Amino acid sequence: MNKFEHLRSEIVEKLTKELELEEIKKMRVEIPVGFGGTSILVDIIRKRINREENIVVLISSLVERVQFEKELEENGLLGKVSISTYGLCSKSDFLLNGNASLILCKEVHGLNGRIISSIGKLTKTRIILLETSGQRAWNEDEDCLSWVDSFKLVFSYSFKQAIEDGYVYQFYGYQLVEEFCIELLHYLGYQNVQRKAQNQVVCYDIVAEGAEKCIFEIKSYKNIYNSQKIIHKAIEQALTYKDDAKLTFPGCEYYLIMLCHVDKNIKESAYDSGIVIWDISNIMFLCQGNQSLTDKISSITDFSIKDVVLEEPLEDKKVDDDDKRIVNVPEKNVLEKKKYELYKKQLDECATGKNEGVDKQYEMICSHIIKELFEDQFSRMSEQYCTTDEMFRMDMVCSLKGGTTFWDFLINFYRTKFVVFEFKNYKDLISQNLIYISEKYLYTPALRNVAFIISRKGFDKNAKKAAKGCLIEHGKLIIELKDEDLLCMLRLKDNGQEPSDYLMEKIEDILMGISK
Repeated sequence: MNKFEHLRSEIVEKLTKELELEEIKKMRVEIPVGFGGTSILVDIIRKRINREENIVVLISSLVERVQFEKELEENGLLGKVSISTYGLCSKSDFLLNGNASLILCKEVHGLNGRIISSIGKLTKTRIILLETSGQRAWNEDEDCLSWVDSFKLVFSYSFKQAIEDGYVYQFYGYQLVEEFCIELLHYLGYQNVQRKAQNQVVCYDIVAEGAEKCIFEIKSYKNIYNSQKIIHKAIEQALTYKDDAKLTFPGCEYYLIMLCHVDKNIKESAYDSGIVIWDISNIMFLCQGNQSLTDKISSITDFSIKDVVLEEPLEDKKVDDDDKRIVNVPEKNVLEKKKYELYKKQLDECATGKNEGVDKQYEMICSHIIKELFEDQFSRMSEQYCTTDEMFRMDMVCSLKGGTTFWDFLINFYRTKFVVFEFKNYKDLISQNLIYISEKYLYTPALRNVAFIISRKGFDKNAKKAAKGCLIEHGKLIIELKDEDLLCMLRLKDNGQEPSDYLMEKIEDILMGISK
């Protein structure tokens, strides 16, 4: 998220200065969700690695720990710091044995009295707590919150500020969905509704108490209708999480809240495997009698709900451990589970430039990723497509079927039936010259008005201006995508979310920032 870099640098600079002051032992930073907290901690580690005896990083779950380790590995820092989860740390003398000189705590949820007591014994240790806006609402331990408030607040940047600056429209949208779900559960009579509860492996969106302990996972979509492949992915992930949940919450009931339409047969199959799905029709049914909730669900969805047919959810059902998996959802094979890792490895291993055909290798990797993400939404995909006059050769041209919010948006508002993909394996940032070359591929009478330029590092400042100029002056939309964007969309699809929603948010950011 390059647009956050200047603020992240400011945070790192302020923390670095505070670390030089002997009297300051406890420091706190508060930032919005998705702001790049991991990058901030990595930058602190990079600056302090040669000055500290032992740096310890505490993470809330094993999943987040693995992700953080990957980030350290990419920055050449893996193995140079000690990493543990709050859960594992509180069950051992990890901190006391490590003689930590600097402890970096990521997030508030997961902190408890025991870990705070262990940290308190390290009187000479400096502590930095990186807190996401709203996290304290997820931790009901008064002693923990009192301890957090005793930290010196070095930097605070709220959701409200980020929205006013035009930074986090997409993150704020998810927060609204989460808040709606919590309000709905309170309305339905659930007790002890808690956000971001976790075991040592998974962090669950919401845990509450009904007749039994109930776990709720939330999936939000921009389109009311999504492909069965995306729906199945979400259910597959829920099945895995449900198995993990049994270790921490024996006898729990598992719910998957999906803000879209889910076919009745799919819901019944999921129900047979112990997962109760609440789709938009069920949610509207549950909101009956509460106009505030009905208005709120109408305001947070990106599609109209006026024609949604209300439907009562299936009743809770417990399933024995040996019950079969969902009949209508294909079992995941090993390759399916590792799409993100597979393509990330290929991108990491692909050198930049043109020597020894690596540009063609990069082109092949990117085209495979595009097919993996969007093949169902294209009626035709042509690689190395050449116009009839042989003036232009495009890396890939795809014919749109539509069916999701993003692709329908391009068809309806940019009068495009075809989109162009260009893959550039450049070592440096893309310059404005390439923008003007790509603009020539776009031609309104041929219904070809949108291009994606995929590169390793993205556009430079002048290229961004050139792309904006093409849009304002000629109505031609040229979209910047980088390796990290492709990987982010792969991860979304692996998690059962619609990857084109990510592109929709990207376009919204561009259009909202356009002036006359």
